[in-house]
Amino acid sequence: MSRLTPDQLTERADAIGRLGALEAHGFFGGHTSEGHAVRVVFRKGRRFDDLVLFQRDEGGLSGVGAPPGGEFRVLDAWNFLIPSEWGPVVVQDRILPTAFADPVAWVRSVTGSVEIPEWGVDKPSRSLMEDDRFWSLIDLLGGSLEDEAIAELSDALEALEYPDIVRFRDTLVARLRELDHPLNTVGSGDGDERVISADASLYYRCEIVAAGRDVFRDHLEHPRPGEGLAGTDGEALLGIAEDASVSRMPAPEVSIETGTNPQHWPDAPEPPRDPSTTIPSPGPFSYDIQISRLRLAPPSLRAHIVWTAYATTAEGTVREIMGCVAQGTVAAAREEVIAYVRSILRADEVLYPDVVVYRPGIDGVANGNQLSGVTRRSRLSMDEYVQRYYTGELLPPGLQKAGE
Repeated sequence: MSRLTPDQLTERADAIGRLGALEAHGFFGGHTSEGHAVRVVFRKGRRFDDLVLFQRDEGGLSGVGAPPGGEFRVLDAWNFLIPSEWGPVVVQDRILPTAFADPVAWVRSVTGSVEIPEWGVDKPSRSLMEDDRFWSLIDLLGGSLEDEAIAELSDALEALEYPDIVRFRDTLVARLRELDHPLNTVGSGDGDERVISADASLYYRCEIVAAGRDVFRDHLEHPRPGEGLAGTDGEALLGIAEDASVSRMPAPEVSIETGTNPQHWPDAPEPPRDPSTTIPSPGPFSYDIQISRLRLAPPSLRAHIVWTAYATTAEGTVREIMGCVAQGTVAAAREEVIAYVRSILRADEVLYPDVVVYRPGIDGVANGNQLSGVTRRSRLSMDEYVQRYYTGELLPPGLQKAGE
């Protein structure tokens, strides 16, 4: 959408009762070049929330206070630059004041204790159908792919609940992918001159599955080319779940095309990249993202995602880089963040691979909302927590400072 002038923006926000949200964002005129942040630790019982919160103005402490029955401590407050309308934004970048004899071990310890809320990660892969149940349904075919056999299995699938039909289809896809081996193929010619038919080979794998669990296992252990009319009838199995479902089926999570299983095909093509990872994401403070958060435009398809990364040096230093990004998935955000952080490291720094990335459970950056941070459980006191995880003065068991 075209940019609104500051007056138009205020008028529109005021008309729908969003002026408070507009002010809370510190968003006046459509461009934010500098943010304000405060790092605070909240403790309640054994739970510690070590968070960086967005503030409307320098020195603000919105959202900072002791939880009921708990305590808090402000660790730092600062301004951070928002350099562009694209990509991740660093909200805190610091070198820990302590040098470590084994900096990687320290980072491993502090990242290993981080708790990620269930809503903060992408949904896990869909579960497959129980093996015995899947093969009992396949057994309805009696090893045949004739119309009568297909109809019997189709009737059984139609009687299932929709989630079970999806699980059956996903399990079928998984079994076909396991069989995707250069020898479980149909082709013509011999030796190096043999030409493989991708479609016929896929249908051949369908016929192997239709023959039942024992035949499937035999071809896993002893893959071999199809002979004679192999691959003629297998196509009938591919669409059986979709035909049985009254609702549209989600796309399979893996490919069953011949030659796409990298476990057996060294030259298997890389899976298609998420389009959102091929270009920088819109910045979390960009005009379009801010407008959508203010409900002045349709909601963004990208979520507010936070991250914490660590880099170490051979001299024992640890660099902590915290920030946020607007991305469609946590996986896409991780890929973009890792590439970005690597680009800003110094020559002697090595990025620790386990970058903490998750959605914090909010729909946007507003006053007092989370820009980055972590949650963990510990029996430590507030002083001990700060000394262990913020300054590094108190080390995990078995670790030493450099020079000791």
